[in-house]
Amino acid sequence: MADVLDSELSMNHVKASLATKPSGQISNQFAVLPIANVIFPYETLLSQLLGATTLDKFTQHFHQALANPNISEIILNLDSPGGMVTGVHECAEMIYQARGKKPITAYVSGMAASAAYWLASSCDEIVIDATASVGSIGVLSVHTDDKQRKAQQGLSQIQIVSSQSPRKRLDMATEEGKADIQTQVDAIADVFVSNVARNRNVSIDKVLADFGQGSLLVGKQAVKYGLADRLGTLQQLLQEKTTQNPLLSHQPTLRETIMTETRESIIASITVGELIQFAPAVAASLSDQGVAHERERIRDIETLEIPGHEALIQKLKFEGASSDEAAKQVLAAEKARQSAKLNQLQQHSIDPLPIARSVTEEIVAAKPKRNLSVQEQCEIDWQKDSALQAEFDGFETYLAFAKAKQNNQVKIIDHAESIA
Repeated sequence: MADVLDSELSMNHVKASLATKPSGQISNQFAVLPIANVIFPYETLLSQLLGATTLDKFTQHFHQALANPNISEIILNLDSPGGMVTGVHECAEMIYQARGKKPITAYVSGMAASAAYWLASSCDEIVIDATASVGSIGVLSVHTDDKQRKAQQGLSQIQIVSSQSPRKRLDMATEEGKADIQTQVDAIADVFVSNVARNRNVSIDKVLADFGQGSLLVGKQAVKYGLADRLGTLQQLLQEKTTQNPLLSHQPTLRETIMTETRESIIASITVGELIQFAPAVAASLSDQGVAHERERIRDIETLEIPGHEALIQKLKFEGASSDEAAKQVLAAEKARQSAKLNQLQQHSIDPLPIARSVTEEIVAAKPKRNLSVQEQCEIDWQKDSALQAEFDGFETYLAFAKAKQNNQVKIIDHAESIA
């Protein structure tokens, strides 16, 4: 039996990040943790295929953000239809018990339904986009009756249950079986409703009467009935957090600028011999980093391998070519090879098949453009990438996010993150 919290479908999700700084610095960062797509208790092949949120990874990232002294606030960025019951109550309790340690805000960009709303309600505050929807408070249990299909196949299944356990395997097609499952579903829903009431500081009766009765409420309606606290956008929320914490918008003083320039001048004048003599630990660390970088360079070039260019790639690996330069050379060689094939086919009056874009060409095409401002690069990416337009509610939101990322206010983390 698989119990799931009621799910609603959503295609939109917003990238989020966990912003950190080296330990010992003043707390002036905030973490943005995503809860997107279906919610699973832990990672499985299915969760990976669905790009789901897994509670085990989310819990790990939440604890990291909570324990990091350089992170002052936590934002949960939600766009999820809900997911599986398992683990949701524990995760919601973890968030609720963290109240008071650091401000925790839930931002709903598209949907926070069922389990996702349970998690959102555990935060200090819920900010919702005007077109986003929240609610779907309730539990759903789905069972498939396949007796007719098995009968058509000439199969029959006989189950013998111990006499001490008459309710262990009730037939879901019977009223007795349905009533038994209904009792279980209602028990889980009671926990859900009572937790939402506590989290939102309202009565259970209000949740039952005004919180949608299993349906979703949108924008202003959700705020009106108490499912959310206020309307807003992700851009506004990020700007608000930055304004509230002046350290995030700190501009260097003249003294700081001079100190920085002096330090950079001194560092630039140090020779390798001096570094080895006076700072052997630093020299050893840089050597280790150089070895690691060289290994990474070779691995990157090896990923460009295309049949017919093995010798060229081997040559590039040991000549010290960068991965960008290697990609360009392999692409040029592949184009030349394709052109030669095309000429050969034309000489024999054979209509060639369309030449597919090579893997190397795709890699080169995906490389970011150089020497552009953040706004110029964002405008180019926004025009050509429909996925960005689906992820952010407008170009200004995406631009604000990109600028925050460039200033090390936020940092992207890979977090795939099942059904509540």
